[in-house]
Amino acid sequence: MVSGQKTVGRSARYPSAPRRLTLLLVQVGIVFVCLGITVIVALMVQERQIRAATEERVIRVAESLSNLPVVRAGITAPWPTGELQPVADLVAEAAGMDYVVITDTAGIRLTHPNESLVGEQVSTDHRRVLAGEHFVGVEAGTLGPTLRAKMPVYDTAGTVIGTASVGILESAIAEDMRDGVAGLLPWALGSLAVGIGAAALVTMLLGRRLDRLARDARDLVVQRRVGAALGEQSHEFTNRLHVLYGLLEDRENDEALDYIRTLVPVDAEVVSGAAAEAAAGGEAAYTGPRTAPTPVSRSGLRTLIERHRIILTERGGILECDADEVGVGNLDTEEFEVIANLLSNAVDAAGPGGRVELRLARGAEGLSIRVSDSGTGISRADRERIFEHGFSTKARGERDLPRGFGLALVARVLENRGGWITVGEPVYGSSGTRMDALVPPLYPVDATTGRVQNPVAIDPDSREEPR
Repeated sequence: MVSGQKTVGRSARYPSAPRRLTLLLVQVGIVFVCLGITVIVALMVQERQIRAATEERVIRVAESLSNLPVVRAGITAPWPTGELQPVADLVAEAAGMDYVVITDTAGIRLTHPNESLVGEQVSTDHRRVLAGEHFVGVEAGTLGPTLRAKMPVYDTAGTVIGTASVGILESAIAEDMRDGVAGLLPWALGSLAVGIGAAALVTMLLGRRLDRLARDARDLVVQRRVGAALGEQSHEFTNRLHVLYGLLEDRENDEALDYIRTLVPVDAEVVSGAAAEAAAGGEAAYTGPRTAPTPVSRSGLRTLIERHRIILTERGGILECDADEVGVGNLDTEEFEVIANLLSNAVDAAGPGGRVELRLARGAEGLSIRVSDSGTGISRADRERIFEHGFSTKARGERDLPRGFGLALVARVLENRGGWITVGEPVYGSSGTRMDALVPPLYPVDATTGRVQNPVAIDPDSREEPR
């Protein structure tokens, strides 16, 4: 017992650890995503900038090379390579080009970084350049893929006498990109560390607030559950007052005292059980132990009917009752609750000048109940929901008791005893509501064997809207 209490204490002491971890992971995930997107965009922009700068560089070098007088003179010289190769090597070294190639109008290389390729036909198409066009792009040559620029070389008369081609290897551009990534990486890691630190700080600050909210939420659940249990008890208490009133009115004091003794300890258990379930975190309607059914005198039923007749009469309405006390016999408290709640709802629904009919009959299947009212009726959309715990079609006033419990109690009693209830329209008019219910006996007796059998739900084949 002691160890169990310690375990509960530890779990209650650290209720927010998973929640705080989840909050931290969500924030860190957001930091990762945002940083990742930022890094990708930065790398794309950097790659474009590096490529644009490289293109601009090769264009300027190619233009400058094609306009040099020594290049013009060298192309038409008797031994052009001897005059042009030193110039090409100097330009390549000064401008940081991987290759510089000068050709004649036949496309024969006059210069090349690889001396063995001098004097051979170029490996790429130079016809459009010889036609006077400029070319900038990536081509695969003898050194590999390069970003290159090709310019025509003109003589003093404006005639194309050759081409000047310069380029930078794609591998060199990729190396520049790697250098850029290396420079960006420390900043990205630093930003990640700052983001994680900020997320941890926010988690710590919000965690305290979330703990407070979690405690408030648990307290609210407990209050709602206890309130629901007390709401049920208020309905049952009202009905039991009618029973007690009838017993006392008939001077049956001993029976009244016995009836009170059966109620007090069990009802206390109902409320405390609801609070215990709420503290455990549940929010469903309390389904714990209820008062065991006990006999109700006929005077209790008579008093219940007369009370509601007085209420209707004061409102200018009428209550018609067809209930043979001898035929109906003695009721138990659950049967009484069903009648009381259905009748109370009908009286409320009928309103001023309204009409309510109550029909009771007991047969072999159990107690048959029909309650009709001349109120506004219940929409088909609400007919299924009216038996839900806490649902009500009535507007709640400032001093009203909690609503949405009476029919839920009825449904629970009928479900426990294998009964049924239907919702329809009154037989005497189109407006209003009619409810038919069957409450089977607690211990049905088999007519053939004479033995007590378990209650079995009866299927209301011809009824509408069965519950």
